[in-house]
Amino acid sequence: ETESLLLTPRNALINIVNEKYAAGKEVIITSDMYFPEKILQLFAQKCGINEKLKINVSCDLGKSKYHGDLWEHYLEIYKNTKILHIGDDDYSDITQAKKYNISTFKIFSVKEIFDKSSLKDITNELILKSQDRLLLGTILSKLFNNPFSLCNENKKININNITEIGYIFYGPLIYKYMSWLM
Repeated sequence: ETESLLLTPRNALINIVNEKYAAGKEVIITSDMYFPEKILQLFAQKCGINEKLKINVSCDLGKSKYHGDLWEHYLEIYKNTKILHIGDDDYSDITQAKKYNISTFKIFSVKEIFDKSSLKDITNELILKSQDRLLLGTILSKLFNNPFSLCNENKKININNITEIGYIFYGPLIYKYMSWLM
């Protein structure tokens, strides 16, 4: 329930997945995860991913991206087929897949985008070690939801509407004030 409540869909990726599926491409979500496929299907639907999309999970298959046997499994199933794997883990998704001659595309996590942004310079040790991490994580997931957000020419962060301003600036201010009052 907690995982479901904290889900933050990365809409740019979800749109790509749904578009490729609608265009007739075989799209498989592959995860080294402790939740079984049935639970991940619920999460995917909640995030707006087509419910007919196939999800392969290491805990169900008994194979993992990390150890490489899941990539071997895919090569057996999809012989003579071009495979592109998109992922965010440098080792499991990129290094291991490349060992099996699977093409890869790295998607940066919210934290990786934050670490490359100028906002990293305004945080301090206190924030990174305190309860404010949850608040910071919520703000960053809004700011850097799009993995392509820092791909624009001048690498500036875009805030597109008044709702985002409220969520990013005023929400945390009100939260901290209410916490102080309590």
